[in-house]
Amino acid sequence: MDFINYIQQITPAKEVHKGIYGQVVPNYHTIEDVVIDTVKIHELKNLGISYDKTEDRLDIMFDLYYKGYKLAETDFEFFNPNKIDFVANEDRIFHLQKAIKNLEKEYFNTVSKFEIKANELWVQAKNKDLNFLFKTHFDKINICIDFENTSSFINYIKTCRKDKQLFYNACRSLTDEQLVDIAEADYGYEEDAFKELKQICETEIVPEKIEFETSEVLSLVSYGHSEEHIEILFVCMVIILGDYDYTLLEDIEDKIVMLFLSARKLDLVSDARAFLLDVLKSKNYVSEIITIAYMVLACDLFLKEERELKKILQFLQEIAIQEIDLGTTHTAKTYKEATLIMLDNLAFIKDKQLKNEIKELLTTMQRLCKERYNLRAINALFERTFSKQEQAEYLKLLPKLVIIEFRDRYKYLIAKGLNAMQVEILTKSLFNAERFLDGSDYEVDLNKNIFFDAWLKLYKTKT
Repeated sequence: MDFINYIQQITPAKEVHKGIYGQVVPNYHTIEDVVIDTVKIHELKNLGISYDKTEDRLDIMFDLYYKGYKLAETDFEFFNPNKIDFVANEDRIFHLQKAIKNLEKEYFNTVSKFEIKANELWVQAKNKDLNFLFKTHFDKINICIDFENTSSFINYIKTCRKDKQLFYNACRSLTDEQLVDIAEADYGYEEDAFKELKQICETEIVPEKIEFETSEVLSLVSYGHSEEHIEILFVCMVIILGDYDYTLLEDIEDKIVMLFLSARKLDLVSDARAFLLDVLKSKNYVSEIITIAYMVLACDLFLKEERELKKILQFLQEIAIQEIDLGTTHTAKTYKEATLIMLDNLAFIKDKQLKNEIKELLTTMQRLCKERYNLRAINALFERTFSKQEQAEYLKLLPKLVIIEFRDRYKYLIAKGLNAMQVEILTKSLFNAERFLDGSDYEVDLNKNIFFDAWLKLYKTKT
């Protein structure tokens, strides 16, 4: 087993380390009495070895890397080392303390072998002066891990498993020209966005945070501002795995649907299904869960997996698809497109009851998509969300919003007491007013309302 995958299994379940004053140290873990079958460590730097005579303990320290990206500082503690076999340059030593004298205070930058098998350790390493092979048996292991950045390590774990093969393959297949194409999505080339996208592809790690410029190009490409489906697929996965703040990329539901639509064009529906099922486990919001489950149903219909259809259909029936928030007009359009594809793939189902139940579900989704375009329904949502008193109160906030950055509006409004739904409708109204003024080709997602009209006046004054 690879060491990083091994740490993935044992670390999350352990209680986090407490500092000397009782404080939580979230980046540090100590795992005692570790049981290992076989573990190989492939990429490490700055290997150091020491021996504690009092505890009869061999310590091996190193920095753990992945594709040049430092993940953690690691310390293995091997208790009661015995059966020593040490070859340094051409000398052979069978006494531990004599062997360690050759290694202490030395750091080895080239490690060709580091393997633990049952109760046996093999280390082969060298620096400019010394080339050695060290073998020993031991009775017990403790592992201490000091993560350079816990979230980076966890993000690596999120993206490195087999069910993320779709993400792996996209990272490996994208060319620099395609990354430039993504970085040019926001009316011109964004060099910082290109560098960040390039790093994601090279490390196959989704960062915890992204620059605003990167979020802009990701968002635009995810809305279909590219003719390359591999580009759309890639940016949708980055957004979904990153689970970034609403202030940067709005909701992810339409990205989930676009992922299916692009995977279908690329004949990668099977990998998309595995990806979506894994993402489903980590989501907490009803709308996201429904969207992911609905797209898994789409995958099963496309793959003609009748046996799997019953499971996912039951799940969708239990969580009530009517609760879904279709969000923007674009989300409703992508849902409509996916639903039509699903309706065209029902013929293979032999179970008539199952076919009818799925058709009923898809028909319900069609109706919900149609209602999303209904301005009366949108106006009713606006009236339910804001009372007359709240409308008057929040209108007073608009002059402040004119002078602050788009990315800061969300935090400002939340701080002023608006709930998430109110913030979403208000900021969309303002954004749509700006689109309207700019003569954008985008559709206005919400009908004109009091905030839309007031923002037009303020925005004209500002410009």
